[in-house]
Amino acid sequence: MFHQAHKLLYCTRPEDWIVVADSDEFHEYPVKNITVFLHRLESKGINVVNGIFLDRISVDGSLKEPNKHSHLFTQFELGCSLHRQFNLGTPKKVMAFKGDLRINRGHHRL
Repeated sequence: MFHQAHKLLYCTRPEDWIVVADSDEFHEYPVKNITVFLHRLESKGINVVNGIFLDRISVDGSLKEPNKHSHLFTQFELGCSLHRQFNLGTPKKVMAFKGDLRINRGHHRL
């Protein structure tokens, strides 16, 4: 947390957008260009983007080895919410926020 706080304090400005993307997460935004999307939000005075986890599984429910030559969403077509089924914690996550804000350790709340 110290490293994260240090980087946010000394390497960002209040007008910057911070995108929080873990290596096992794929963000989807309503606009295919995140820069355009964030500019639209900013013009409306919005300073944070919240999202929810959507787990993806294969059509038959089997655990398949990912194929690097095919899009992941084609291989794992069904979206579902396993967080609630298996009590994996909150399905909510802060996906992006302005540089003058701070999020908690789990990146789930401002």
